[in-house]
Amino acid sequence: MPAMVSRQNRDMDARDAFRETLRTMVGPALRRQGFLGSGSTWRRRNPHGDWAVVNVQKSAWGDREAVSAYVNLAIVPEAVRRFTASTTARPLPRQPTEWHGVWRARLDPLPTDHRWGRDWDFGDGTRADDFGSALVDRLDSYGVPVLERLLDRDRFLSMLRDPMREKLELGRVTTWSADSMAALIMSDDGPGRDLDGLLEKLRTDAAKAADPEWGARVLDVVGWIEARLAS
Repeated sequence: MPAMVSRQNRDMDARDAFRETLRTMVGPALRRQGFLGSGSTWRRRNPHGDWAVVNVQKSAWGDREAVSAYVNLAIVPEAVRRFTASTTARPLPRQPTEWHGVWRARLDPLPTDHRWGRDWDFGDGTRADDFGSALVDRLDSYGVPVLERLLDRDRFLSMLRDPMREKLELGRVTTWSADSMAALIMSDDGPGRDLDGLLEKLRTDAAKAADPEWGARVLDVVGWIEARLAS
């Protein structure tokens, strides 16, 4: 059972009660699932170094009476992160945020649970325990299992190559070129027939691209992968 917010926290204003709920209920629940982090963002990695990210984002509006929050989920392949850092000439951040996700989703309350509104609306603290329990239950029963499935490298690649094959109930691929992202991920394992075939396809796609800028970007991916394999 998740830790409960103490009775004295029921008298906090909504913003303080919200932060306390994340600290005492949501954070410990995610750490039991293998995530690391604190505050409002937690991360978990697979053996390849890819990241699953859970972020609870408080809406910009709010006061001591009420806040509204969003629960963001993301998958961030490490090879994509490294490619992006190298091509933008920016230092590689130590950890990704949900904004870096190749796949992203919003985890809403259960449609049948009308206590929290369309998002996660949080009142003045008198319902802190109920709010925390509902959020933890939603993460445990659905959000974390979806992230675990997508941390499976083969399954994630399958989704990139054929989005209809993985019929997830939430989320979407957010990339300018699914084939490019798949090639970057596959390059983690070194040369191979499948990767060679995909790189050839990317060269052909780039040559035929109606948008020269898009084609140049695809060739940047190919060049980065070839340099990586050569080294």
